[in-house]
Amino acid sequence: MISVNPTALQCREVTRRDIDGCGSSIRWEDHLASLEPRPAAPVFVDVGANKGYASVHFLQRWAQNVPSSRQWQQVLLAFVRGHGSRMSVCGACGACGAPSPPEHNRHNGVAHLLELTSTNRMLLRHAINATGQQDRMRVHDLAASNVTMPVSVKRAAFGLEVRTICEGGSSKICRGSKEPLEHIEAVSFEDFLRRAGLESVYHVHIDTEGWDPLVIEGMRPSLARRVVAILEFEYSGRGYWAPPERYTHPDPRDRRTLGHTLALLSSAGYECFWQGKRALLPASGACWKPEHEFHKWSNLVCVHEARHIRAMRELARS
Repeated sequence: MISVNPTALQCREVTRRDIDGCGSSIRWEDHLASLEPRPAAPVFVDVGANKGYASVHFLQRWAQNVPSSRQWQQVLLAFVRGHGSRMSVCGACGACGAPSPPEHNRHNGVAHLLELTSTNRMLLRHAINATGQQDRMRVHDLAASNVTMPVSVKRAAFGLEVRTICEGGSSKICRGSKEPLEHIEAVSFEDFLRRAGLESVYHVHIDTEGWDPLVIEGMRPSLARRVVAILEFEYSGRGYWAPPERYTHPDPRDRRTLGHTLALLSSAGYECFWQGKRALLPASGACWKPEHEFHKWSNLVCVHEARHIRAMRELARS
């Protein structure tokens, strides 16, 4: 195993103004992808796929003949307009305008998309078929959590996911709903790997509107085996991340903190970084401080392979 020089880690002062929910302008994905084209098909697991942009962006770096972000947007837009919706399908962070990565010769990337709302699954399957990505992208009718269990969700408009799930003490979200609830299964990541027949995953992307810490807890065995090379997740002040004064679940002991989640990842050998507005910022291990519990919409990325850690530290220093 290649060792990583621990002295190379340089902690930096982090404030609320340094982090942003739309991530960093540092294109770390391209940098990591360029380190070593993998001979096997790299696998992407998109937990909370929503409109599918994260999967498209991954495949743009790991396959050929993948639609651009604008092409994907146009397919989505035509579909929702055909169903009488006027909503934007670009995404809160302008995902439809994301630039394409540099040209490369990588191929065979595949993406598994977990999506809990039937409207978004319908949207995703249409876009996949319309753009000819059936062999690369597979939609799963699943939510994700720390355990495998049934959940109920409120029917949502195309492209929406916020405040749709009823379980976990948030049943008031669905009270008085004019439409019948939909029932779906939430799975632990470990159960999903078994069902999908996957032994390893290159990149896991989690965007589950406050359920992210539970999804990560469901990954414990996989993290311990280090079968996930890159883990990306969202942190915010909603759902299980909410501060005590805004926490809505019945048992306050169920509330999660970013500090606890980063400690879990550190114990499994992962090093995590904030995707700051202008830079990557070391977040875990010796760089973590309790005052970093900002409860602000932001994204973090964690890696464990030595070359990835070195590359991320170099990007953070730059």
